[in-house]
Amino acid sequence: MSLITILILCWFAQQTPTASIEGAVVQIGTTQPITKAIVELSGGGGRSPLVLETGSISMNAGQAMKDVRVAMVPLGTVSGRVFDSTGEPLVNVSVRALRYSYDDGKRLLKIITTDTTDDRGEFRLFWLPPGQYYVSAVPRGRAVDDGHMVSFLAGSQPVRFDADGVPQIGAGYEIERLGERYVPVYYPGTTDPQAASSVVIQPGSEFNGVNFTIPRSTPRKVRGIAIDAATGQTVRMASVTLVSRTASTLAAVAAPGRSDGTFEFQSVFPGSYYAVATSRIPVGGGTARIVGGRTAVDVGNAAVDRLVVVMSPSIDIMGQVTVDGIVDNASAAKPIVALRNDSFRGPDVWAAFRELFASFSTADRFVINDAIEGDYRVDVTDLPSGTYLKSIRFGAADVADGILHLDPRSSDRIEIVLGTNVGAVEGIVTDRDRRPLANTTVAIVPDAAIRQRVDLYKSATTHESGRFRVEGIAPADYLIFAWEEIEDRLWLDPDFIGRNAAGGRRIRVSERSRENVEILAIPFAY
Repeated sequence: MSLITILILCWFAQQTPTASIEGAVVQIGTTQPITKAIVELSGGGGRSPLVLETGSISMNAGQAMKDVRVAMVPLGTVSGRVFDSTGEPLVNVSVRALRYSYDDGKRLLKIITTDTTDDRGEFRLFWLPPGQYYVSAVPRGRAVDDGHMVSFLAGSQPVRFDADGVPQIGAGYEIERLGERYVPVYYPGTTDPQAASSVVIQPGSEFNGVNFTIPRSTPRKVRGIAIDAATGQTVRMASVTLVSRTASTLAAVAAPGRSDGTFEFQSVFPGSYYAVATSRIPVGGGTARIVGGRTAVDVGNAAVDRLVVVMSPSIDIMGQVTVDGIVDNASAAKPIVALRNDSFRGPDVWAAFRELFASFSTADRFVINDAIEGDYRVDVTDLPSGTYLKSIRFGAADVADGILHLDPRSSDRIEIVLGTNVGAVEGIVTDRDRRPLANTTVAIVPDAAIRQRVDLYKSATTHESGRFRVEGIAPADYLIFAWEEIEDRLWLDPDFIGRNAAGGRRIRVSERSRENVEILAIPFAY
């Protein structure tokens, strides 16, 4: 095994003694050495994109540290080609490798790297850390009508047609038919990421043959009118946005408001949408009432005309938080309650409706003002110490792990119950040689039946002794994992847990129980 010695210059007052670190660079999870690696020491805690660090190292003047292991992970590659519906290769298509990440409990696709197809329609996405990816293709060209000739922008290259209709363009560029456009898709050829096929990259592997066929589609017009349900009159200058009813590559689009209450979307790809409208109608005295509404619309092979969006007054949702048991200072620590609607994305006009926070009038009663029709997720965070989220009900519906639907007729209350009989888990994390591991991630994942409850997930990092402790755990069945290296919050991904369930240890947390476990760490998670 090759040894790499690093000299560190440590500056102290009045002296400059040196310290040294001696160790080896190995492939993660093994003792296999990696030769010709460049090892850098960063005093600021920096991270090389190719080096997986197990934690920081504290050095004293004159100290010699030996047997330090720096673990690296072999990266992978995805390659393939992009074609049109006739089998011809497409050039200048942006191809992206994406992975799911989690932001405030929301599962989002994050772009990891991109490439652009060449004249053979080929792409290559490299330097990919092991894991599960989704690949998308986004055409960059667009048809442009300058009033006299039709031009096409292939990237930054303008393309024109001569008097005989022959495109004046270099070889390899595909020209869109007038009135048609290429639709962004996920591999193997769907606009819905839920229907996409994933690509799992093993350490150091090459995943070839990720080939796309990108269909052409003719965008359609969607025209309609916004009506005030209270008066039957049109709503002037209503803000109307078209959003996909499912997760999609198709972005939300907004139509400018008109004084006669009508709206028009010029270029809409076939699909299932909601037309969502909102407005503030002045009522005098410097005040206004908020109205909103939505209508489902399916766009097919023809334009949609005479679509009606009925707008009703916004509603105030009442609610109450009940503590089932006794907890110290419960009245002084109110949770944060919010309604979130992730479909209100796109134009900034929806920012005020994506997240609606409750205001408390007493220690346990709250109100959420000005909610419009839609499907919301109830978030309850910053719970009082020693409590957990036991249930959330909206009328007769249990919405702790589901969706709350609001419409103008909604009159139910949100009833939140906090439990107090929390449990705890503590223990030690070791490697395969039973040596304690510091700075190692421990994650507690709820059982499959309740895995969609993001509030039940817990995590911790081991101390220098390899020990950890997690408090405030709701009574339930869990899997507990430990990883030497893992992307932050990757354990929230149900696909990841499904692939790695065999590496977890099953535990049952009962009311007020204190579990003690020893966990064998997994070197690297993907």
